[in-house]
Amino acid sequence: MIIMDEKTAIKEFLKYINNNIFGRGSGIKIDENTPLFEERLINSMKIIELIAFLEKKLNITIDDRMVSMENFKSVKIMVSKFLPYAKNKRRK
Repeated sequence: MIIMDEKTAIKEFLKYINNNIFGRGSGIKIDENTPLFEERLINSMKIIELIAFLEKKLNITIDDRMVSMENFKSVKIMVSKFLPYAKNKRRK
């Protein structure tokens, strides 16, 4: 079983967000420290999509109490908050 390391998680989260949450033609490209809420890049619909991605990718369930602007400020913060809860699973 392999658990994703922090560097890989950041890379994969950024790829997903830049390609799927914003879309390739949006002209928006973030890095790991981009303030998602301060820059108004994430709204309530996008956060739901992002939570679904995180739960699937990390094989976790994100409790409602963990859904706060603080935990989703940037990709780096998301990784630091949710990666420790990742369950062992084979990489696909």
